[in-house]
Amino acid sequence: MKLTWHVVMIIFVTVTFGSASGWSEGPPSTTDCEDLKTLNASIQELASVMRQSAAQDKKYQELELAVAYLQFRSRRIEILEQELRRAEERKASSEGQLERINEELARYERNLPNISEEEALRTREAVEQVDRMVAFEEAKIDRLELEIIDLQNEIAEGKLQTIYLEDYLLENLDVGD
Repeated sequence: MKLTWHVVMIIFVTVTFGSASGWSEGPPSTTDCEDLKTLNASIQELASVMRQSAAQDKKYQELELAVAYLQFRSRRIEILEQELRRAEERKASSEGQLERINEELARYERNLPNISEEEALRTREAVEQVDRMVAFEEAKIDRLELEIIDLQNEIAEGKLQTIYLEDYLLENLDVGD
C-alpha cells in the first residue's frame, strides 16, 4: 500500500507541475488534452488497482482471522479431549474402587453367619459404612458420566464449528484445492 501511495504522489506532482508549465504559455493544446486524458485513464486504472489491492488485503485479513479462529478452536478441542480422557480415567478408577468395595461387602456378608453376636454387630456397622461408600462411589460415577457426556457434546460442537469455518474458507475465500 505504501508503494501505491508513492505512485499517487508522483502522479499528483506530475499533473500539478507538468500542467502548470504547459498552461502558463497559453491555452492547452490538443496534445496537452490528450496527455491529460491519458493521465486521467492512468489514474483511473491506478485507482482500480488500488481498490483490487484493498479487496485482496481485506480477503487476506479475513483469511488470517479465520485461520486464527481455526487454531483457537483446534486448541480448545485438544484441551476438551484431554479433560475427557482425565474424566474417563477418574470414572474407571471409581468403577475399580466400587468393585473393590463390593468385594469387601460380599466378604463381610459371607462371614456374617460364622461370627459371634458382638462381632456381627461390628460387622453390620462396617457393612453400613461400606454401603455409604458404595452410594458415594455410584454418585461419583454418575457425575463423571454426565461430565463425560457434556465434554463429548462440547467436542462435537467445536468440531462442527470447525467444519463450518473450513467450508466458509473453501467457498468464500477461494482457498480450496
